Amino acid sequence: VAMTLLDLFTGSVPSEIGLLKKLKVLTELTSLDLSRNDFTGSVPSEIGLLTELYSLDLGSNAFTGSAPSEIRFLTGLDFLDLGSNNLTESVPSEIGLLKKLKVLDLASNAFTGSVPSEIGSLTKITYLNLGNNGFTGSVPSEIGLLTGLTYLHLADSGFTGSVPSEIGSLTKITYLNLGSNSFTGNFPIEVLLLPAFNFVWLSNTNVTTSLLSTIGLQTQLTRLNLYYKDITGTLPSEIGLLTGLTYLDLGRNGFTGSVPSEIGLLTDLIYLNLGGNDFTGSFPSEIGLLTDLRYLDLDGNDFTGTLPSE
Repeated sequence: VAMTLLDLFTGSVPSEIGLLKKLKVLTELTSLDLSRNDFTGSVPSEIGLLTELYSLDLGSNAFTGSAPSEIRFLTGLDFLDLGSNNLTESVPSEIGLLKKLKVLDLASNAFTGSVPSEIGSLTKITYLNLGNNGFTGSVPSEIGLLTGLTYLHLADSGFTGSVPSEIGSLTKITYLNLGSNSFTGNFPIEVLLLPAFNFVWLSNTNVTTSLLSTIGLQTQLTRLNLYYKDITGTLPSEIGLLTGLTYLDLGRNGFTGSVPSEIGLLTDLIYLNLGGNDFTGSFPSEIGLLTDLRYLDLDGNDFTGTLPSE
């Protein structure tokens, strides 16, 4: 009987598995899960001989070196997880040959260089995580071709340049995290108008208060993080349109003026951070309407008057 599934997730790992080159005889294998172990060394090039694989999970190990270009032979893959290792060098352009991929996780490695434009060939993909790496250059505009994406995580990856407006083509996306990069230029309004958002994390990107007014159109948002983004000006009253929010972090910016009373319309809020800004005036009594609130940070502002009894 041909082996079709090899899962080493639980139990002890036999020492013989360290001879990964022996896997080349398992040519009928369709699913290989080596995740959450302590494998070291490089991912062997012989992995490319397992041409029947549709699922390959090497995540959460200690693999080093580059991702082997032989991965291009695994054209049947719809799931590939190389995340949480110590992989270095650039992501091989051959990744674009895996046209059946639906899930690709390369997060929490030490990849460098630019993300290959060939990633735009992965038109069946729904989940893409490139976060926590050391990429250089900008996010490739070809990412806008991945119109089936529902989850896109690019945070803390060293990206520079502007956020590509082509992300605005990802109309199915519900989760977007672009935080903690070094983006420059204006944030594209096309991205903020995406219809399916419920999670947006944009810390350390360039969002203006005028764009915040546009965010008010995203009434299905549940989490919004704009922490430490050097946003100045007044907080627009349109913030009150985000009635689905449970988490709102506007901390460490340069907001001025008063907090709009419309904040009281966000009755599902559990977490609210307005600390480290330049808000003035009295705090709106409507805060008393936020009966589900568990975390409230107002430090480092210039509020006056009495704290509302509500």
